[in-house]
Amino acid sequence: GDCRGFWAAGGSGEEVEAKLAEDVAEYLLQGGRLTAFKEPGGVLLVVRSLVATRGAEQIADDMDDPHPHCAFTAQFGHCSQELMNLLMTGAATSNVFDGVKDMGGLLMKGCLGRPHVGYLTQIEALRYCSVGTYFKTPK
Repeated sequence: GDCRGFWAAGGSGEEVEAKLAEDVAEYLLQGGRLTAFKEPGGVLLVVRSLVATRGAEQIADDMDDPHPHCAFTAQFGHCSQELMNLLMTGAATSNVFDGVKDMGGLLMKGCLGRPHVGYLTQIEALRYCSVGTYFKTPK
């Protein structure tokens, strides 16, 4: 379905977002379209889709360091926080705290709103980081 008529009929931003998500899910579930994501390289297809949807320039703008050596893989080939945040919130921010923090002129970006999916980490118990309330209390 098309959300433009729904938007024009007075649907709120969250309602349009939910309707769009339903339409995308319905499209992907029809005709076995998800099989490519289950095969080898499927994760790369998801990441490629995320980059194509958000745009490489916007992803670079989301990050604290717009010119990292390899933005989506961290040390030892693990997934970076930027990729996790892109998957969970739609923005490739570099941190898990709420909002933006000014660290002496360096703007550090965290979660900018309550996502649909929450996030917790074991390293918070070790006091290496502090997860913000947006991730701790998702929609």
